[in-house]
Amino acid sequence: MWPTRRLLSVQLLLLATLFLCPASFAQPVETATPTVSPEEIFRTELLELINEERAKEELTSLTPSCALDCIALWHSQDMLAENYFAHESLDGRQPWDRFRRATSKEIRWYSENLAGGQLTAKEVTDAWMKSKGHRKNMLHERAVYAGIGVVRGNAKHKIKQGWIVTLNLSATDVPLTKASAKSCPCAEDENL
Repeated sequence: MWPTRRLLSVQLLLLATLFLCPASFAQPVETATPTVSPEEIFRTELLELINEERAKEELTSLTPSCALDCIALWHSQDMLAENYFAHESLDGRQPWDRFRRATSKEIRWYSENLAGGQLTAKEVTDAWMKSKGHRKNMLHERAVYAGIGVVRGNAKHKIKQGWIVTLNLSATDVPLTKASAKSCPCAEDENL
């Protein structure tokens, strides 16, 4: 009997302490809140908006591609660093050249859209939908994979405010070469 009575007393004491002094036991739990960059938010919103436009045309949603994301990001970064805005790089590379260089693969179908100066993903999507060529790329039935690279314009660039956006579309998704994967932020996640 004694152990049961003692156990009951300890339990009552513990409950009374919890009831009378809840703050001493309820320590705030620190949780790590993942930080999402404005660029990542923009990219996610842009892909969602593009996929909404594709759904209106009864087309499949585009699937994100790490390789295409990196190729697009590298082109947007290059345009910002070298102060130009064009599909052709200052060294003469075309979109398909950048793809081939990063993947060592030939491509069957590949497309690129650029946007500059818009402040929101909706403004970019609206601008592309109003442009015959950009709209055709976004709504092309062969487009299966998408990569989006965004950087902020600045006072030193032709695009002084808003975003510099590169959208790459492809019928196939292939991994980056090992050399290219070393400088690709998402490559670690995909074990390229």
